[in-house]
Amino acid sequence: SNFLVTFAEKGVPSFWLNAMKNNEFLAEEITKRDERALKYLKDINWTELRGKEGFVLEFYFDSNPYFNDTLLTKTFRMVNGKPKKAMG
Repeated sequence: SNFLVTFAEKGVPSFWLNAMKNNEFLAEEITKRDERALKYLKDINWTELRGKEGFVLEFYFDSNPYFNDTLLTKTFRMVNGKPKKAMG
């Protein structure tokens, strides 16, 4: 039915914002200003770097009034399993 297609396309409103706010480590880092932009976050993708030297997080956003790009990335370089550098 049309209802199911529309629901599937929209997903759960503010899913990632709510998930982050319910994580004890992330919740204290999220400001009210962050919340306004994070309401537009629709998906996060994690990819391991070759040789397990770190990972990349890709943040996919709907069009929003806070920034032009709909994809923001952050790369984390690891040494001995500990983060040493973050670029994004």
